[in-house]
Amino acid sequence: MDVGRAAAEEIAQLLDHHLQARRLSSYHGGLGIVARRMLHLQTGTKSRKAQNLEKNPNCIVSTENAAEAVIVEGVAKIADLESRRKMLPTYERKYKFDMSSMKDGILSMKEPVFTVRPRVVFALWEKHFQKNSTRWKFEQ
Repeated sequence: MDVGRAAAEEIAQLLDHHLQARRLSSYHGGLGIVARRMLHLQTGTKSRKAQNLEKNPNCIVSTENAAEAVIVEGVAKIADLESRRKMLPTYERKYKFDMSSMKDGILSMKEPVFTVRPRVVFALWEKHFQKNSTRWKFEQ
C-alpha cells in the first residue's frame, strides 16, 4: 500500500509514541526522534553505527519493546543543517538531556546526525498479531 500524507502523519505519530522514553533497538542501539516524518539519529563520529551507515546506508531501526514493535526499514543520510537545528530542542525535551556541549559539533556538521527516510514501516502488536499487524510502503 502506498502511503499518502495523512497515513504518513499517522505513522510518524505512532513512531513518536513508541519512541517516547524508549531506546531504539538497532544493530548498535541508540536514541532517536521523529520529526518531519523522518527518524533522526545522533551518534559519535567514531562510533560503529556511523562507520556502518557510511559504508551501507540501508538500515533497520526498531523500538525495543518487541510486544508492541514498530520497525522501520529505510535509508540513512547525513542530516542537513535545518534538520539538525530543529532536532536539538526536540531531542533535549524528549530525553531531558542538555545538548549544549554537543551543539557546536552537531551544527558545524562535525558530529554525525543521520536522517532515516522510511521505505517500509511495520507495526506489530503481539497480543493481536493476526488482526492488527500492518505494513506501510513509502514511495522514494
